Amino acid sequence: RRPLVARHRWEGHDVLIGSEEALVQATRRRSYDVVLSLSLEAPLLQLAVCLQSDALYAMGHNYYLPPFGPFKRHPPAGGHAELLRRVDCILSPCEHHCAYLRRWGPQQPRLCTRPLWAAKYHYFLDTSVDTSETPPRHFRDT
Repeated sequence: RRPLVARHRWEGHDVLIGSEEALVQATRRRSYDVVLSLSLEAPLLQLAVCLQSDALYAMGHNYYLPPFGPFKRHPPAGGHAELLRRVDCILSPCEHHCAYLRRWGPQQPRLCTRPLWAAKYHYFLDTSVDTSETPPRHFRDT
């Protein structure tokens, strides 16, 4: 029996809904320029790394979701830090958060982190931002 995937229209975009297995099966023949995980949570990262893409980014929003550091709320799930290593760059709301991830995260190789200055809700739909300048395709690690 084929796993079910539903299509939901959200803020003008089609969103696929289903189990991880169903979503991977539905998207396995596709290739993406960029995959963006909207969280550092292990289940979202597991799905993101299954998708074929030229670049993989994840958004870090807080200090308690990473599986390391003094503010983590839960014991680290097996493989969570390794999933973070597979991300090309973690986009954080500020320099302090970037420094926190680099300090407490895996050191070999060190996590790539960059601030995403526009990190506020609805920033993807902000029409007041000039998007004529194309950002670099990949970030260099620091």
